[in-house]
Amino acid sequence: SEYTGNRKIDISIAVDSTTLMIKEVAENMRKHYPWSVPHFYVGNNKDWDLKICSSMGPDCGSTSTTIIEEQIGVIFPKEHPLNSLSEITMQDIAGCDLISLNHADNITKIISAYCTNADFHPNITMYVETPSIMCELIERGFGIAFAPQCTGYSHYKGLEFRLIKDMPMRHYVHLTMNTKRLITQELQNCFNAIAGFYMEYANRFSDTK
Repeated sequence: SEYTGNRKIDISIAVDSTTLMIKEVAENMRKHYPWSVPHFYVGNNKDWDLKICSSMGPDCGSTSTTIIEEQIGVIFPKEHPLNSLSEITMQDIAGCDLISLNHADNITKIISAYCTNADFHPNITMYVETPSIMCELIERGFGIAFAPQCTGYSHYKGLEFRLIKDMPMRHYVHLTMNTKRLITQELQNCFNAIAGFYMEYANRFSDTK
């Protein structure tokens, strides 16, 4: 009923968080909402209708909704010495080589804020542009990394995820609508579709843990 004639609705979506989810979100939109043409932009893009971002707190404003709340921990290869520990603390990872996404990445800023608050100084030896490169370097034994549990770790096949006992971290993923644009019914439908997909994904993931 949302699709009328051959008209396609272009939706610009800025992605400042959960970049590993873009493929799944795009496939879901193409399958269930063929009248929409989502254009995803990773990084700083001022021309957007919807934005996926994250923060350290749940308050995201009146035009936003929190679509995922998840913990942040550390990921490493199964053969890493950390895997033998029953609990992992800041002291355990203090001497480890850490791989991080670049300084401009939203999740990097959040993790950095947590480390600063805990007076923890991670030994970051590499900064990379994408989560996929980070994952490949970890698999090859170049270090470990901080990562979100649901939108990050679940995409890293073959790696272990553990929480840091004395430095609990979490972030909130928000979907925001650009109030400077005309809020059409089609845009609202896309907003609801993306928000629903993320929430359903989080529920599926939690059911398997």
